[in-house]
Amino acid sequence: MTEPTSDLEDSEDKASMAIIKATEMHEEPITILIQNSTNQDDINQQFGFLSYHDFEERNGWLLNYVVTQDIDTSSRVKFYFVDAQKQNFSISIPFFPSLILETDEINFLEEYLRKKYEGEIECTEIISRMDINIYNHLSLKPGNYLRIYFKNEIFFSKAVKDLKKIISKNKVLHKHETIYEDFSFFKSESQNMNINCNIKEIYEYDIPYEVVISVELNIKCGSWYEIKYEGEKYIINPLLYEVPPELRIFAFDIETTKQPLKFPNAEIDEVMMISILTSNTGTLIVNRLIVSEDISDFEYSPKEDMKSEFKIYNEMNEEALLLRFYEIIQDYKPHVITTYNGNVFDFPFIFKRSLKYDLNMGDIIGFNQTRENFVCNFIVHLDCYKWVKRDSYLPIGSQGLKSVAKAKLNYFPDEMDPELMMFSAKNEPQKLASYSVSDAVATFYLYLKYVHPFIFSLSTLIPLPPHDVIDKGSGTLCESLLIAECMKNEILVPPKKNSDDMLFYKGFLVETMTYVGGHVECLKAGIYRSDFEYDFVLKTNSINKLIEQLEIILKDFRNEEFYEEVIKKIKYKLTEYIINGNKSNETAENNFNQSNIENVLVNKIKLREKPLIYHLDVAAMYPNIILTNRLQPYSIVTDENCMRCDFNNKNNLCKREMDWVLRVEYLIANKKEIEMLEFQLENEYFKIEENIKPVIYKNLPQKKKNEILKERIKNYSKKIYNKIYKSNVENKSSRVCQREVSFYVDTVRKFRDQRYFYKKKFQNAKTDFENEKSDEKKEILSKMLVVYESLQIAHKCILNSFYGYVMRKGARWYSMEMAAIVCNTGGSIIKEARNFIEGIGIPLELDTDGIWCLIPESFPDTFLVNKNKKISFLCIVLNYLISQKFTNQQYQEKIIINDCNSEITSDNKSSFINTENFLSSNTILNSDQRKFHIKNKYEIKPYNSIEFEIDGPYKAMVLPSSTEEGKQIKKRYVVINMKDKISELKG
Repeated sequence: MTEPTSDLEDSEDKASMAIIKATEMHEEPITILIQNSTNQDDINQQFGFLSYHDFEERNGWLLNYVVTQDIDTSSRVKFYFVDAQKQNFSISIPFFPSLILETDEINFLEEYLRKKYEGEIECTEIISRMDINIYNHLSLKPGNYLRIYFKNEIFFSKAVKDLKKIISKNKVLHKHETIYEDFSFFKSESQNMNINCNIKEIYEYDIPYEVVISVELNIKCGSWYEIKYEGEKYIINPLLYEVPPELRIFAFDIETTKQPLKFPNAEIDEVMMISILTSNTGTLIVNRLIVSEDISDFEYSPKEDMKSEFKIYNEMNEEALLLRFYEIIQDYKPHVITTYNGNVFDFPFIFKRSLKYDLNMGDIIGFNQTRENFVCNFIVHLDCYKWVKRDSYLPIGSQGLKSVAKAKLNYFPDEMDPELMMFSAKNEPQKLASYSVSDAVATFYLYLKYVHPFIFSLSTLIPLPPHDVIDKGSGTLCESLLIAECMKNEILVPPKKNSDDMLFYKGFLVETMTYVGGHVECLKAGIYRSDFEYDFVLKTNSINKLIEQLEIILKDFRNEEFYEEVIKKIKYKLTEYIINGNKSNETAENNFNQSNIENVLVNKIKLREKPLIYHLDVAAMYPNIILTNRLQPYSIVTDENCMRCDFNNKNNLCKREMDWVLRVEYLIANKKEIEMLEFQLENEYFKIEENIKPVIYKNLPQKKKNEILKERIKNYSKKIYNKIYKSNVENKSSRVCQREVSFYVDTVRKFRDQRYFYKKKFQNAKTDFENEKSDEKKEILSKMLVVYESLQIAHKCILNSFYGYVMRKGARWYSMEMAAIVCNTGGSIIKEARNFIEGIGIPLELDTDGIWCLIPESFPDTFLVNKNKKISFLCIVLNYLISQKFTNQQYQEKIIINDCNSEITSDNKSSFINTENFLSSNTILNSDQRKFHIKNKYEIKPYNSIEFEIDGPYKAMVLPSSTEEGKQIKKRYVVINMKDKISELKG
């Protein structure tokens, strides 16, 4: 047995001291083990994550993965798995950060960089990539680039810094047309400069390591894998299992002391209670130095399905309380720790209070503080508040734990005024104990029912670990997904957009430039019920058009069994409206007066009937607008793009013009005045930071220069014109290329189709569950229901973020025009639906993607076209109208053919993943070897995936009125279903 290091001896001394202290304080001893946080292997093993080196295959569900730094400074990625028996294991493989360089002289540059970064580069390879930002890229072969792998993050970061400086200088040289024309490699310093001058651009250096790892190894958290160890490498095969293992989940919440009317301060306040709920049992740890009496074990059951027995530990003081908390975590070995706003309050407070007693959280349970969160390699911390904030769709005022529990768990947890907590600790400790555990119970069940299935389902799609999936914004998740798809399609990933340039609009400096969004409008106010009669005014023209086009509208159902019968029924009812309307108009003509002149002239049909309350909405509106029109951030092209393109021929029909509406706010000073003000600034000095000499304007960073100039222009405008801004709304048109590389729309389509797939599987599983009699099979089906529902919601979340992402500042694929076109098209669709509904019913409220309306009860709506198929005539008519106006007649798909005129399919990739250093050798690899001469051919066809769905009928809808005359309140209403339950609540 080897002698332990001094660090380990110190750790053991600390552990023994902790045990002695705790034993003296209370009759129940506390045993915790304190490891040296610099040696992660020890603490990994303590929590059951033994390194897997057996030659027998093992199946595991990926819980988490992290990039770590070894003692010898080499980088490794560690994967944490859980098997079906809840047993843990881990594997570790080398990881080499990489970047891509664009150059005209790959071989010379590769040799030069190997010498410059000798001992730092692991290997290099020549790769083939398409750059979709260059002119005429559709007709060009993918270019060759140099990819360099570095031994660790330190060497990688140093090289990136050096190369970015070189490229920045090269761009200045190119601007001044002082580029070296001839290139030959010599060992002199001047020739080294020549080599540097040929480095044009750097790519894919800023992609998060987690994304790179996931793409390189084709591995994602929340999925099952078969792992084989072959001595020097691991082989990882994906498995098709869908049900995850039963993880050990640990929810906790703390109560602290506080000064009156102040927020708790970890420097002076203490933890007085920690409530814990796990998959097995509940625990409450009490600080008896603060709480006046011992608490006895008790049951807390806010609902029948939420029963919890709580074991109580009455500890003598805060130190013993913290030690007990750590002991419970070490004994339970959770896979997931969940909190509610724990990153902001619970974890930081415990961390700081532990340091007061020389207890390091990282040494005991592996949690360490990052810039924003508390994270652990082998325990996933998921903060439920992050899910509520981003994915629950609850309004900001309803995102507290109590409100969320009421909305999502259908009960209201115990409530207590924070100012009364100290009083309760002294006078009503049992009441405080009940309040404390109520928060842990709410957090646990909120996590179990909503957060857990959702986040781990999302993790199977997004190339990020679970804590990033819950912490990052939807835009970041979308970008991670697009990066992965881009890399799979061998397309260069563009750098993040970070332009400091100022925008101008017709010679004026822009303050904000955006676009008019979707059309939202409240048309009526009041209470609308399905059992009340309302006055309907139908337009004869609308009814006549329906009769005339009836067979065209229903052409897709010609082969159905009851087609002829349905046609007759609809035609009869619509004709009846016309006949009754004519009789009404004849009577009106005989009794002609000023009040009914409008009905006679316009031929309106008046009815008084009970209504059907419907919601007609477009399924996945924005994604389907993107798909129908082949909208992509990089497919918005200009005349210059088209002039340089080989396909620039009107017969190709590849230029689709689409309208949008620009909204711009600009500074009132004109261009000449701006130039004058900038000239005045040239010789002025400005202080950037304290204790640093002022810097002349021309030497300031561009961002700072822009800020100073804008401020100067604002002051000038206010003084000269007595106002600063002007605004304008302008109709615009942009050109959408229908032949652009389709990786973006392909990604959207894939996620839309997958969402439909899981939605259907959920509905089938639900039907099977309702019909199943065996309890054992019902339990399996109930788990599948949770999985499928979570997966379809996860896909919906991603789908909805594709549109918003392109307008996010700093997005790699940014396009205001694309976002504007999507919104404008969506608004036009809803207006078209409104025009139709006004002819046959009463529109109530226009949403971004739908319309609420009243339809006369007698209107021909629902019919059986065969014994098993029911259709909504109302929905079919709307879809017919939309297809007439919004079908893309120019939609184009690329067909890849070879010289033998046979279609080329994508290569079948090996199902296993070789994880030996990510690469097979240290030599240069050339992947640009082609067996066929590829030609581009495109199929032009009409395409439309925009379709309405119908929800309802509902029992009632309430739309509140505004306090201001002539105004209506948008996006605020209540909908009651036929079971007298609130079906939808907005605002």
